[in-house]
Amino acid sequence: EGTRDIRPWVLGARRGRVLSGGSLADIATTSAAAGTVRAELGAAPRTENGDDGDALAAETLESLRDLAEPLESIPATLEFEIRRCVAVPGGTVRDDASDTLREIREARRATETALRALLLEKAAFLARKNFAERAQVVSRLGRECIPMKAGAQSEMDGVVLGASGTGATVFKEPAEATPLNNRLMELAAEEEAETERVLRALTEQVLGADRGEALLRATQALADLDLAAARAEHADWLSAKAPRLFQVDVRDGNEAAAPGDAPGVRLPGMQHPLLLQPRLFALPRGGKVGEDEEVDGWESGDDAAKERDAEEEETASEETTPRVRSRAEATDVVPVDFCPPPDTRLVAI
Repeated sequence: EGTRDIRPWVLGARRGRVLSGGSLADIATTSAAAGTVRAELGAAPRTENGDDGDALAAETLESLRDLAEPLESIPATLEFEIRRCVAVPGGTVRDDASDTLREIREARRATETALRALLLEKAAFLARKNFAERAQVVSRLGRECIPMKAGAQSEMDGVVLGASGTGATVFKEPAEATPLNNRLMELAAEEEAETERVLRALTEQVLGADRGEALLRATQALADLDLAAARAEHADWLSAKAPRLFQVDVRDGNEAAAPGDAPGVRLPGMQHPLLLQPRLFALPRGGKVGEDEEVDGWESGDDAAKERDAEEEETASEETTPRVRSRAEATDVVPVDFCPPPDTRLVAI
């Protein structure tokens, strides 16, 4: 849970892009997912001696640990630092990302409160005098102002910022509000600059000394582990077994199996995996990090949209097909014994 394809973000940072809060949040959740997988594989027991099943389990576990090795290289402090500075999920830069940012935002909130109180008092007065339709405060050109009747605009000192489409209403900034509006714009510019500085510092931390190579390898490792888990789960559903290979001696055109092994290929009760596919339970769609955040596909554009539509149509058509918990329950897919004669050299299916 939380894994994202963060390769575009890392490669973008390499090209000099400053990562957004949302991109950094994706990197944080992916780092957390890597840590979860790494811890789970590390906690799995190691089997020293035992039967063949234990030996196979131990071999499989070691293979998974080999796949997971790149997860070890993600800096331990990266996720913590991103979460300290950025809301996850969401990507909003937090007030406490820096002392400067906190001070700027506190000053901005105080200025907004003072401006709003001043304008509401003015608007209420204008409404009582019938110079305005109602006591209302709106924003025009990035500045807070009061809607007034067009014929009454001279009743208040200030600057006209605009008019309604009909011309019946003008939007006027009271003279007393101008310093506060100016201060708000200054603070907004300061906040934007400090936010950019925080995001730039986090972007540099994402790249690190290896230019993000560890994150790229870890993302690929998570994909490899996910594929391994999917193959194992599907194999379990199929009741599948690894093929048993045996060596063949070739002398004078004659083939003989190793002692104890029957010659030829014998595969009884086979069912075609593609015929079984509609009986599988539907794949999960998405996968949530936050309450409203869903995974987006790697593809984009018209081709991807057409592909998604085709998948949804196929899924809808499969709703009438019964889903089963294992291959053995798919009785409507007729099994076939695949046992060609021993002297058969080639079979085309």
